Amino acid sequence: DIGVYSFASRTGFMAALLPQAFRISLRPLRKGAAYLSMKREYGVPIAQGQLLAYFLLLCLTAVLGVFMLGEALVRNASGDFTEAAGVIPLAAAAMTMPPLFRTLNSMTIFPKGRKPLIVGIIIVALSYVGLALVIVPEIGIYGPPTAILAAFAGPVLYIAVRSQMSEQPIEIPYWSLLRAIAVAVAIAGFFQLVHPDGRTLELAEVAVLMGVWFASLFVLRIVPEHHRHPLLHMARSTLRGSAM
Repeated sequence: DIGVYSFASRTGFMAALLPQAFRISLRPLRKGAAYLSMKREYGVPIAQGQLLAYFLLLCLTAVLGVFMLGEALVRNASGDFTEAAGVIPLAAAAMTMPPLFRTLNSMTIFPKGRKPLIVGIIIVALSYVGLALVIVPEIGIYGPPTAILAAFAGPVLYIAVRSQMSEQPIEIPYWSLLRAIAVAVAIAGFFQLVHPDGRTLELAEVAVLMGVWFASLFVLRIVPEHHRHPLLHMARSTLRGSAM
C-alpha cells in the first residue's frame, strides 16, 4: 500500500508544477507595463478576475493531463500497482489546492493582510490531520488526497465567497469556467470508456484528447476572442526569442 500510494502521489505531484509556475510568474507580471495598463483601462476587479480565470484553466489542464497520462502509465502495470490509477486523479487535484488557496487569497480585493492566509493554513493543517485519522483507516490509500481536498474546501470556499461579497468583487467569468469544467469532465469520461490496445496508442489518444481540450477553449469561446492574438504572440515568442 505504501509503495502504491507513493507512486500515485509522486505522479499526481506533476499537476502542481504548472500552477506553481504560474504563481512564480505573478510577481513580475504584476509589475509589468501590460498588466498595469490593463488595470488602469479596465479596473482591478476585471484584471484580477482574468488572472484567476487563467489560473483555474491551468489547474484544469494540469489535472486532466496527469489523470490521462497516469491512467495510461499504470494500465499495463504489474501486480497491485494497477490500483494507483484511482488514486492519481485524487492526488493531482489535491496537489493543486495549496497554490489555488494562495492564489485566490492574493486575488481577492478586501483588507486582509496576512491574517486570513495564516489562519487558513492553520485550519487546513489541523483539519487534514483530523480527517486523515478518520478517513484513512476506512478507505486506505484513497484517504490522504481525499483528506487534503476536504481540508482545503472550507478555507477556499470562505475566501471565494468573501471576495464576491466585498465592496470590489473580482469579476470571474463563471460561465466560461463552467463550460471548461464540463469539457474536462467529458474528455475524462471518454478516456475512461475508450481504451485502445497498446501503450503507444494510449499515449496517442492522450495527445489527441489534450489537443481537443485546447481547441475547445477557443471553439467554445472559453478564451475570449480578443485574447487570442496576444496568446498566439506569446506562443510564437517562445520559439523566436524575446517577447519584445
